[in-house]
Amino acid sequence: MNALATLESFPPIKRTGGKFTVRLSNVGNPDFRQDHRRPLPDTVCGEAHVDTLAEARELVALYISAFDLGGGNWNGGHVHRADGLFVGRFSYNGRLWDTERWTSASKEIEVL
Repeated sequence: MNALATLESFPPIKRTGGKFTVRLSNVGNPDFRQDHRRPLPDTVCGEAHVDTLAEARELVALYISAFDLGGGNWNGGHVHRADGLFVGRFSYNGRLWDTERWTSASKEIEVL
């Protein structure tokens, strides 16, 4: 069981404000007979507000590590600006892509 009980206890979450919103979420991996329609047990999902894309990437990495997620579990990473405009999606490896789902036409967005 993971020590993180709620997303609110997951540091460093800002519930309001920030220039960007990043989705932190996961699902079961069917390769391991986990339910792909639901988050893993003892995990939490939600959105966090951050001021920079670098902060978003750090938070994604922390979330993946804290809940011991594999590549088949990670389904979050969607980043939107405060006005709702889609910016990109962080993949499991921390790279930011310009499309909601990676394709061979996706372009990486440099995060400084």
